[in-house]
Amino acid sequence: MALSLALVVLLLASALAVVGNAPAPASAASALNWRYKNFTMASYWDNDLYNSQPALQQMAHTGATSVTFTVTWYTDSISSTNIYRTQATSSDDSLI
Repeated sequence: MALSLALVVLLLASALAVVGNAPAPASAASALNWRYKNFTMASYWDNDLYNSQPALQQMAHTGATSVTFTVTWYTDSISSTNIYRTQATSSDDSLI
């Protein structure tokens, strides 16, 4: 019993020493000095990008320096080589 208690005390002391020496976690609010601050905006319907101005303004207010627009095209299967747009694909005009 004394050996078990001594072992528990030793393990507890070791765990506290490790935790006490652990580095402080990085703050989620700390500034990052990244050269590019990008957002990706996906489009799943033909008029999604025409209505994107409010979202783009919100991104700009976060300090974003670029945006990637992902326009969906479709295929019949994962092995198909035929890729095509549908009426749900955003138009080229909506990107301009």
